[in-house]
Amino acid sequence: MKEIKSANILKFKDGKTVVYPLRTIKDSGSYAIPPFIVDYNITFLELAEVLKKSLNYSEIGIQPPRDSELFFHKDNVKVTGIKNVKDLHKDSMNISTYIRDNYIHITPSDNQGTRKGFRYDYDGRISIPITSTLEKLAEALEQAFVKSK
Repeated sequence: MKEIKSANILKFKDGKTVVYPLRTIKDSGSYAIPPFIVDYNITFLELAEVLKKSLNYSEIGIQPPRDSELFFHKDNVKVTGIKNVKDLHKDSMNISTYIRDNYIHITPSDNQGTRKGFRYDYDGRISIPITSTLEKLAEALEQAFVKSK
């Protein structure tokens, strides 16, 4: 499996932002894993810095996350404040990011609620070279959130 680094960003109307890496499992999917980084009212430049750190924790694995690593595990709920799927989708936007072939790909999504989840807008994907400045990454993140619903 080709090396991919990936992370998601949740942004809530109350100003909370949650950034977390993903573990990609061959023939299965991607799972949120710690560390879950939470901040309030951060700028897009600060968000770009946090995202770069989070991407470093991303991994490819052969096993899904252990119980203690799961998004809704009690220890992670204490960090994120997100107790359930309803909290996850309430007044939130989500973008997916991944690094492949020397590009950072940023995909906005449409929040369709707890039943349908976040639907990614692949046509709205933004791709920038991995060598881009933090300012360019911040600009791309801002554009992705503008495209998110």
